[in-house]
Amino acid sequence: MFFKHSKHVKEISDKIIKILYEGELTQRELRNRLNISKSYLSEILKAMENDGYIQRKMVSKRTIIVGLNRKKFLRIGILKASEYAAVFLTAKDIDYLKIDINIYNNSLEEMKDLLTERIDIAFAPAITGLIFHLVDNSVIMISACSRGGSGIIYKENVEYMGSTLLSTMDLKSRIFSGGNVKIRYFSSPEEIIDSYLSGKIQAMAIWEPYFTMVNRGEKIQLAKDLICCGLITLNKNLDERIIKFNEKFKKNSEELRLGRRREEASILISERLNIPFDVILKSLESYEFETDVNDEDIHKLTETLGINLNQSMMNSFINKK
Repeated sequence: MFFKHSKHVKEISDKIIKILYEGELTQRELRNRLNISKSYLSEILKAMENDGYIQRKMVSKRTIIVGLNRKKFLRIGILKASEYAAVFLTAKDIDYLKIDINIYNNSLEEMKDLLTERIDIAFAPAITGLIFHLVDNSVIMISACSRGGSGIIYKENVEYMGSTLLSTMDLKSRIFSGGNVKIRYFSSPEEIIDSYLSGKIQAMAIWEPYFTMVNRGEKIQLAKDLICCGLITLNKNLDERIIKFNEKFKKNSEELRLGRRREEASILISERLNIPFDVILKSLESYEFETDVNDEDIHKLTETLGINLNQSMMNSFINKK
């Protein structure tokens, strides 16, 4: 288990980890950042070093460099969605890694952090990952997350529809609008909903749990033909941490698909998204928790986008040898 120490020591340890994510520091620089005594810091660092979470090296008689042991950590990005139920369960189940789950407003911000290695895994729309792969082929998707979990909510006389750029919702918006409705892009689900409720847009393509939450207007539950999100990482970072996380993630996705551990997952999601438990639990019914991804899935995405992708490029994206 990570850090079996007092609450205050854990708080300091968490601060140290957050600081060291930015890069190595001297022990003196770290003490100045934390504003704690030299002896107290030394005691905490010794415990963290013994547990294998940090590494220290003496570069001169008075200078010690402190850095993270990256093999003990996993940084994950997700969006504000119920879809990541298996992510939360897996993070809870794995006790040999310090797993941090960062929540993003949109997939573009999330993918930027993946490329700059501020996170190790991005659970993001497959279409977003594919577009980034076309620019940088080190971006790969090794598992799908789910299908379904989204819909269209609309009023009469639709002129504008709200969506998010370069996402599954973007694809669904284009299909639904048929070119007859103007699409406005927003950077978060809250912005989409606020604009819909205020009348600035008359329709929105939205995902769970927000699809369940909004009760004004007609609803169309969208088909589960397209994969939504996936486990996206960088090829060079695909190591034992990510492989083992993915194995457990697949097992937990199967548990959810069979109707198990849904209440447990809903509690975890509710706490992080600050959305009522019953809304989260109901929203899970919209998903098909399917982790397998194949050529046909990618072909459907590219066909909807109007992109011709050769077999080699598709194989490269889903890490198929």
